[in-house]
Amino acid sequence: MFNSACDICATGSFRASSTTDKMYFCKLGFLGASVLLGCWAVVQASPASLGAQRENLLAAKAAPSDNDASIQERTFIQIAPEPCTSASGRAGICRSSYDCAKRREQSDGRCALFNLGVCCVGASTTQTCNARTSSQETTFTNRNYPSAQNAAAGSCPITVSAGSNTCQLRLDMTEFSLAQPNSEGVCATSYLTVTGGSTVPRICGENAGQHLYVDVTSGTDVVLDVISQSVDEKWSIKVTQIPCNSADRAPTGCLQYFTTTSGTISSFNYDSSTTTGGNHLSDQSYGVCIMPQSGYCSITYSQTSGSDFSLTFDPNSFPPTAPGPPLVNGDCTTDYIIIPGATITDSSNIVGTPTTADRFCGLAFPGATSSIQPYNLNFVSNSLEITDGDIDNKGFQLDYTLNRCP
Repeated sequence: MFNSACDICATGSFRASSTTDKMYFCKLGFLGASVLLGCWAVVQASPASLGAQRENLLAAKAAPSDNDASIQERTFIQIAPEPCTSASGRAGICRSSYDCAKRREQSDGRCALFNLGVCCVGASTTQTCNARTSSQETTFTNRNYPSAQNAAAGSCPITVSAGSNTCQLRLDMTEFSLAQPNSEGVCATSYLTVTGGSTVPRICGENAGQHLYVDVTSGTDVVLDVISQSVDEKWSIKVTQIPCNSADRAPTGCLQYFTTTSGTISSFNYDSSTTTGGNHLSDQSYGVCIMPQSGYCSITYSQTSGSDFSLTFDPNSFPPTAPGPPLVNGDCTTDYIIIPGATITDSSNIVGTPTTADRFCGLAFPGATSSIQPYNLNFVSNSLEITDGDIDNKGFQLDYTLNRCP
């Protein structure tokens, strides 16, 4: 017999058909992450009937039905749908085992806190230049992938036909290595463009691990085109169609969307694997959104340990022991990030020691906290770098953390 409701939770989900059923929750919160376990427990059932229902559940999970209206389906392990790498090396989305089976996709390895989720890999097609796809999930690669291309491809487009209930595309850059921008930060040689949906800036340089959301109109075509003028470039972009009523859909206007209580946000072409890295891109104007969570009332941004925050001026003109200062508000007019309603964490190095700001630039980030929801950060850059005296600016890499309500 089960010792507690949480023992029943271990089955992953439970089918309820009795009015005597009750809902129990087991919430785990560790290391800045939380997982909610819930289970329906029949409080007036015998041990034998509980065991029988548990066996029926396990059988049902293996082949869930969309048409069984006589019983009510419940999902009891809520897993944030974040990208994952499957046991076989494929790109997937971390989900509960039940959700993965319900989508009729393949679970391939474990993920999430305590390995409570599975890396869910959908029915995917792999396509390259000049292809057209209507698949729910498509991997778009360069020719010769996984090797880099051995000749410049020129224009390499793929047309994605959005389904009748598709309102968004998510692009996951599993691999993305194109030529660096020019001295003004412009993607002039090789770059990705997206047309037919919401505005997406040109993307070039090193962007493995980055993602994009594109708002689309159901039943229309969206074209992803990699303009490649150099050899030794490579890319693998997973394109996922997101239904209009999906919980995975990002808010309108969010080029990037994070759903966990903590994480790291980087500007495009921010390469933390090298000491020099790449420079941030010009002509950028986009929003990064973080999903609000129940029980959390504010968000704090801080500069990632050992990372650079370099948006304006020339960092080489300052000695390593005395890097340039952070700048805020009216001092930020060319390249900057916007955090609405922010309170500055440390203003000791800012002229005038202001306590609030909504614009941040310069060569350091002082930290900021905001309680304005939905949480968002916007990045803006103009079309000039050297002309403005901005040289070797890597961009930014910031950690965010949601703060619990008082």
